Amino acid sequence: MGDTSSTDYEPPIDSDDDSSVEEDVPVPTGLDDHTTEPEPEETEEPEVDDPSGTPGGAPVGGGGAGAGAAGAGAGAPTPTPEEPSSEEPEDDGESELETPDQPETPEDDAPEQEPEQQERSEPQEPEEPDDHEQENEDDDKDDDDDDEEEQEAQIVVHSDAWDSIAWGIYPVRLQLKEEYSDQVQFDDRLVPVREFDSPEDRAQHWEKWEPRHEMPVSTEVWNEDPPESTELANRAFAAAREQSIPLAERFMRRLRTAAIVEGTNIEDRDTLLELARNVGLDTDQLKEDWEDVEPRQSSREVETPKTTIHVDGETVTQRGLVTANDVKTPLKRAGLEADDPQSLPGFVDEHGPVVVKEVQQVYEYSREDALDELQTAEDVVPVEYGETTLWTTLR
Repeated sequence: MGDTSSTDYEPPIDSDDDSSVEEDVPVPTGLDDHTTEPEPEETEEPEVDDPSGTPGGAPVGGGGAGAGAAGAGAGAPTPTPEEPSSEEPEDDGESELETPDQPETPEDDAPEQEPEQQERSEPQEPEEPDDHEQENEDDDKDDDDDDEEEQEAQIVVHSDAWDSIAWGIYPVRLQLKEEYSDQVQFDDRLVPVREFDSPEDRAQHWEKWEPRHEMPVSTEVWNEDPPESTELANRAFAAAREQSIPLAERFMRRLRTAAIVEGTNIEDRDTLLELARNVGLDTDQLKEDWEDVEPRQSSREVETPKTTIHVDGETVTQRGLVTANDVKTPLKRAGLEADDPQSLPGFVDEHGPVVVKEVQQVYEYSREDALDELQTAEDVVPVEYGETTLWTTLR
């Protein structure tokens, strides 16, 4: 059917073509480099008392058993082999190989130090690192601190241009962009092409969710000129990603305002090219890439939207409409710190045209206060999209 609102956890993000990506599991190293030494030929020697308790002092297990120990030399004691475990080892980021204990040297055979040498031996003080070595250590420490400070999160929204719930997530998206700045990166990824068999059902779905996300919606397109599928819009967006991901992000927002706010059937090549020109895409390049991209198809029902948060090695998946707290929780766990948003004119200039609800969300205004601030802000002006008023700047 389309958009859902359930919440669960899922594997990591899709790649550019939205296929699943498996995380690489570290593979223990060192075993392939081990060379087993040949077993020594037996020679007849008189038996001597071996302090270890083994007649003749022969190594236990010989060279063949040594191959089962990682890094053990010939003649080293060989631990009894254990049955391989059926459980997969925990992925702790690195694999450690244990080296069997080396045989102790019998005390009777240990060379004794002469008394005169013992008297002359004096403890040596540890050498202090020179200034150059100290600077290198300080630089390494600073680099580690920078790595901790440069923690970033990627938030991927899997959807398409006709997804009214994905349109309803924009207030949260803009709030996170303002509070976390470059610490958070958003990306729009396409789901497979969706077929629209019942325009009436789609109109009811949009009407149902409008009071929940409070973003403007017009259902006229489903009554007057309903699309049959999302195929052309998906193709146009995929071609835009080939040219520029930041511009493709703005293109997706423009497609949604045209389809969901203005009530325009955007499943038309000329319309899509015009909307692409509006956001600064090179339409000649878009035409060239148009035929090279192939929108994904699926025989199963496609559910939208799905929001995936990737931060500090953690992946959190939210389905349907998300709140700011849904996303902020894993960001806070990763140590990301929020800041105050920029001034309202700067916000509108960067993200506009914006909706009143988006201003409410970012600045925690009531609707009346948001309208008042927009009307009195310098260089901020209203602009009509269908029957809805959005706000932009004169810059």
